[in-house]
Amino acid sequence: MTMLAMALSPQRAAVMTDTAMSDNADDIGESGGYVSKVFPIPHLRACLFGRGCMFIANHAALSLNDKAFGDIADAAEAMPGILDSARDACIDGLEQNVMGGAMSVEAQAFMENQADEGFFCLAGYSDKQRRVVCYSYRVEDDEFIQHTTPYGVAFAPADHIGHLRDGDGSRDHLAAILRAQYHNVVSGKIPGADLHKTGCGGPVVYTEITAKGITSSVLDILSDVTAESRPSDTAGLTRQQRRKLERERRKKERV
Repeated sequence: MTMLAMALSPQRAAVMTDTAMSDNADDIGESGGYVSKVFPIPHLRACLFGRGCMFIANHAALSLNDKAFGDIADAAEAMPGILDSARDACIDGLEQNVMGGAMSVEAQAFMENQADEGFFCLAGYSDKQRRVVCYSYRVEDDEFIQHTTPYGVAFAPADHIGHLRDGDGSRDHLAAILRAQYHNVVSGKIPGADLHKTGCGGPVVYTEITAKGITSSVLDILSDVTAESRPSDTAGLTRQQRRKLERERRKKERV
């Protein structure tokens, strides 16, 4: 289960993810350490990130780094084929693990489903468009969507507090969304989610992409989140946005 929040503007893309991963070889969903879920593509001033099987993301990132694309737009057009190849390599690897006794058939089926349901974004600075852009992909599709207008995405756990369009896309705003997502897991709001079997949590990686390049930092923002600590639904919002939210609440109370 990946926790992720991303905000896009013409000047920057900001991405925040957790780092916990699942090791599905012996027990489906068993926590298996930590891994970055954001993969830099330095020569494109871009990053690949998303949810699903991280083998696919890693394989795709290696392919992007190995090819001399002139602009992120060129890489974007090649991504469906790159993801197809990454998925095929993932499925082949799973079959070899089962044949070698390193993985159960049940775990193989689970991971194949994860591979098919993967959702990834490629965000970076385009010299052609002179702005930061983002492209989104689903592994099972052959098409991609380009996002240029202010855009945000927040992944499961569901029912996170706030929405990216309600805030300024700052680091504090994205952190508030991730803390709310994590709170939903530790408080038992996600049906069937076992905190020890979600691949969810750990240190958080915050990445910014601009015309100047890529910067990343590791944050400790989840360690104090408990079932009792309820994140504020106004965290990360400006004063004007908080006042607007309060006015809307009062209107609802009067109806």
